[in-house]
Order: sequence, then structure tokens, then C-alpha cells
Amino acid sequence: MSEPARAGLIIYALNRKLLVDFYCTVFTMHILHQNDDLHVLSSNDIQIIIHDVPEYLRPNDKVNLSVEPKVSTLKFFLSTNNMIEAEQKIIEMGGGVLSKTWQTPLFTVKNAFDSEGNVFHLREFV
Repeated sequence: MSEPARAGLIIYALNRKLLVDFYCTVFTMHILHQNDDLHVLSSNDIQIIIHDVPEYLRPNDKVNLSVEPKVSTLKFFLSTNNMIEAEQKIIEMGGGVLSKTWQTPLFTVKNAFDSEGNVFHLREFV
């Protein structure tokens, strides 16, 4: 996917480089475009824009560097060909994987979170 996507995801980042490295490493995405405020990442499945958090949304106090899953009304999903390998990469890159697993007729699902606590479904097709 090398042209603008018809749909995708924007993630605000307190540490943009850390999130770019996370998604490029764990999900083999590549940088399609970048400027002073954002990186556009792309794979065959999705485009993700990692954007600096706008000043008006930045926390006033120092950010807690321990990463915990954030509660959100939106959750996205990303697929992997190897759940065990993806889990290891997620942890190595500063994210985490929750222990509960769901099995559907089409895939295995776990909740995971990136290096800033953004929760997503990690899916592996059966």
C-alpha cells in the first residue's frame, strides 16, 4: 500500500520514535512518509499515522514511564502469522500482552498494548 489509504488509524504519541519503532518492528511496517509532526507507516493491511500529541492534549505533569494498558472506547486489531513471535517482539519493544486468549473459528485473539499503553487485539489466523 504505497498511496494514501481509504481507511487507517491515527495514534497520538508522546514518544513518536518509540511507537514508530514498535509498529515497524512488531508488524513489519515501513515508513511511507514523515515530517516534523508525524510518520505514516504502511503494510499490505493498513496505514497508521503516528502523530505527536498536540500541545493542548499533553499532560501537564511528567509522564509516568511505566507502561500500562489504557482504557479506550476504540480498539483496533492487527494480525500476525506467528502469535508467539509477535508476543516476544511486543515485550522486547516495551509493550505487553495480556494473558487471556480467545479462540474463534477463524483466529486466535489476545489483547496487547504498545509502548505507550494503546490496547489492540493481536490476531493469528488458524
